[in-house]
Amino acid sequence: MIKIGVSSCLIGIECAYNGSSRKDDFVVSLSKYFEFVPFCPEDAILSHPRESMRLVLYKDGTIHLIGNKTNTDYTKAIIDYSLNAALKAKQENICGFIFAAKSPSCGVFRVKLYLENSMPADNTKGLFSKTIIEQFPFLPYEEEKRLSDPWLRYNFIVSVYAYSEMIQLNKNPSRKALIDFHTRYKFLLLSKSTKNYKKLGQIASFANNNTHETFNSYTALFLETMLIKSKKNQVYNALEHMFGFIKDFLSSEEKIVFLSTLLDFKKGIVPLVAVNRMFELYIEKYKINYIKNQAFFNLYPKDLGLDSNTLAFK
Repeated sequence: MIKIGVSSCLIGIECAYNGSSRKDDFVVSLSKYFEFVPFCPEDAILSHPRESMRLVLYKDGTIHLIGNKTNTDYTKAIIDYSLNAALKAKQENICGFIFAAKSPSCGVFRVKLYLENSMPADNTKGLFSKTIIEQFPFLPYEEEKRLSDPWLRYNFIVSVYAYSEMIQLNKNPSRKALIDFHTRYKFLLLSKSTKNYKKLGQIASFANNNTHETFNSYTALFLETMLIKSKKNQVYNALEHMFGFIKDFLSSEEKIVFLSTLLDFKKGIVPLVAVNRMFELYIEKYKINYIKNQAFFNLYPKDLGLDSNTLAFK
């Protein structure tokens, strides 16, 4: 099962500063698909209950994690924990991370930052999440609250599954494996970026069996591409390309219905699942295996419902 790092409080572990949890029902529901590896830097260092903390911007430009009651500086302890957690994440082959929003250690977006005089400063990242992201620049990550957005949820989970498959590819690298991998991902990559799709195709085409540098280049650009948030027009472009592989099998009436459904997707009238089901029907009927094996259709479990919301693409 694919492993995901998660802030411990989000899965019901009572480790917040006051001894409570921040259990998130959607995050917990993902345990059906992923194995959670929980982290809580503050609880690991101080247990609970403990004083709350804030991030403070010092005059020298450094950011410190300070206790609200005692003014104790916990920065070094949290960073040391975070670096050890990064080593664990690598050993565990963690393929994504869900962080707790607004936390001075785990938050990613719009975490409050204060000046030394307690006046508010710009927002920042938590010390723990910042360290993890710096150590793994291509690792998919999100905050639990943002996963309620169908668009962010789709992009995060798709990226997690792709990250996992890339890890597997790099365990047994070969030219054939790379070409097979790229072939399977062609249209999902195209749905992210035409430019990167072409670059990755060129890298795969010129790969040699024992070229370590080639695999590194492909891996980095692939993971970078998978972090691009899918836009509706770009997805529509990929769907049109895939339609080219089945159109000759269809009657005139079937083509009209199919193209009309594609256009309805582009307009936001129907979700992606409506288009995908039409593809699946004709792929099975006419045994079009090249399209059938595309990651675009079968990367993640269908019951996640990622493609069933018209708001999953912008």
